[in-house]
Amino acid sequence: MPRPRNPRNESHRAAQERYRARLREIRRPEAPRVDGAVAAAFAIALARLRGAGERNAALETIIADAKKLLIDAGYAPNEAVKKLMTRLLYRDDLAPLDVATRNRTGASS
Repeated sequence: MPRPRNPRNESHRAAQERYRARLREIRRPEAPRVDGAVAAAFAIALARLRGAGERNAALETIIADAKKLLIDAGYAPNEAVKKLMTRLLYRDDLAPLDVATRNRTGASS
Protein backbone atom coordinates (compact mmCIF):
# COMPACT_ATOMS: atom_id res chain seq x y z
CA MET A 1 0.00 0.00 0.00
CA PRO A 2 1.47 3.36 -0.98
CA ARG A 3 2.36 5.85 1.69
CA PRO A 4 0.44 9.13 1.80
CA ARG A 5 2.27 12.03 0.21
CA ASN A 6 4.26 14.21 2.57
CA PRO A 7 3.99 17.91 1.60
CA ARG A 8 7.56 18.51 2.83
CA ASN A 9 8.85 16.03 0.24
CA GLU A 10 6.70 17.25 -2.65
CA SER A 11 9.53 19.09 -4.41
CA HIS A 12 11.82 16.06 -4.28
CA ARG A 13 9.00 13.71 -5.32
CA ALA A 14 8.16 15.86 -8.34
CA ALA A 15 11.82 16.03 -9.36
CA GLN A 16 12.10 12.25 -9.01
CA GLU A 17 9.02 11.74 -11.20
CA ARG A 18 10.52 14.01 -13.88
CA TYR A 19 13.81 12.12 -13.67
CA ARG A 20 12.07 8.75 -14.06
CA ALA A 21 9.96 10.05 -16.93
CA ARG A 22 13.15 11.19 -18.66
CA LEU A 23 14.74 7.76 -18.14
CA ARG A 24 11.66 6.10 -19.66
CA GLU A 25 11.76 8.55 -22.57
CA ILE A 26 15.36 7.70 -23.44
CA ARG A 27 14.77 4.05 -22.46
CA ARG A 28 17.57 4.00 -19.87
CA PRO A 29 17.02 1.46 -17.07
CA GLU A 30 17.35 2.44 -13.43
CA ALA A 31 20.01 0.74 -11.31
CA PRO A 32 17.65 -1.76 -9.59
CA ARG A 33 16.48 -3.02 -13.00
CA VAL A 34 20.10 -3.48 -14.10
CA ASP A 35 20.92 -5.25 -10.82
CA GLY A 36 17.97 -7.58 -11.38
CA ALA A 37 19.06 -8.34 -14.93
CA VAL A 38 22.60 -9.16 -13.80
CA ALA A 39 21.24 -11.43 -11.06
CA ALA A 40 18.93 -13.18 -13.53
CA ALA A 41 21.75 -13.64 -16.06
CA PHE A 42 23.98 -15.07 -13.33
CA ALA A 43 21.23 -17.49 -12.30
CA ILE A 44 20.78 -18.59 -15.92
CA ALA A 45 24.51 -19.18 -16.37
CA LEU A 46 24.64 -21.17 -13.14
CA ALA A 47 21.61 -23.24 -14.10
CA ARG A 48 23.07 -24.02 -17.53
CA LEU A 49 26.36 -25.15 -16.01
CA ARG A 50 24.73 -27.24 -13.32
CA GLY A 51 22.32 -28.71 -15.88
CA ALA A 52 25.33 -29.85 -17.88
CA GLY A 53 26.90 -31.31 -14.74
CA GLU A 54 29.69 -28.74 -14.79
CA ARG A 55 31.08 -26.29 -12.26
CA ASN A 56 32.88 -23.01 -12.73
CA ALA A 57 35.37 -21.70 -10.19
CA ALA A 58 34.63 -18.04 -10.95
CA LEU A 59 30.88 -18.49 -10.46
CA GLU A 60 31.43 -20.48 -7.27
CA THR A 61 33.66 -17.66 -5.98
CA ILE A 62 30.93 -15.10 -6.71
CA ILE A 63 28.43 -17.20 -4.75
CA ALA A 64 30.85 -17.55 -1.83
CA ASP A 65 31.50 -13.80 -1.88
CA ALA A 66 27.76 -13.04 -1.92
CA LYS A 67 27.29 -15.35 1.05
CA LYS A 68 30.10 -13.60 2.93
CA LEU A 69 28.68 -10.17 2.17
CA LEU A 70 25.27 -11.21 3.51
CA ILE A 71 26.75 -12.74 6.66
CA ASP A 72 28.99 -9.70 7.19
CA ALA A 73 25.86 -7.54 6.91
CA GLY A 74 24.48 -9.36 9.93
CA TYR A 75 22.29 -12.06 8.39
CA ALA A 76 22.22 -15.56 9.86
CA PRO A 77 24.46 -17.85 7.79
CA ASN A 78 21.81 -20.53 7.25
CA GLU A 79 19.19 -17.93 6.28
CA ALA A 80 21.61 -16.12 3.96
CA VAL A 81 22.51 -19.34 2.15
CA LYS A 82 18.88 -20.43 1.93
CA LYS A 83 17.79 -17.14 0.36
CA LEU A 84 20.83 -16.96 -1.91
CA MET A 85 20.26 -20.45 -3.27
CA THR A 86 16.54 -19.80 -3.68
CA ARG A 87 17.30 -16.72 -5.77
CA LEU A 88 19.90 -18.54 -7.85
CA LEU A 89 18.73 -22.11 -8.25
CA TYR A 90 15.01 -22.20 -7.61
CA ARG A 91 13.71 -19.20 -9.54
CA ASP A 92 10.30 -19.71 -11.10
CA ASP A 93 11.38 -17.72 -14.14
CA LEU A 94 14.53 -19.66 -15.08
CA ALA A 95 12.99 -21.50 -18.04
CA PRO A 96 11.51 -18.42 -19.74
CA LEU A 97 14.67 -16.43 -19.02
CA ASP A 98 16.76 -19.19 -20.55
CA VAL A 99 14.61 -19.16 -23.69
CA ALA A 100 14.67 -15.36 -23.91
CA THR A 101 18.45 -15.19 -23.63
CA ARG A 102 19.02 -17.95 -26.16
CA ASN A 103 16.91 -16.06 -28.70
CA ARG A 104 19.28 -13.17 -29.35
CA THR A 105 17.97 -12.08 -32.75
CA GLY A 106 17.32 -8.37 -32.76
CA ALA A 107 19.42 -7.79 -29.65
CA SER A 108 21.69 -4.78 -29.72
CA SER A 109 25.07 -4.43 -28.08
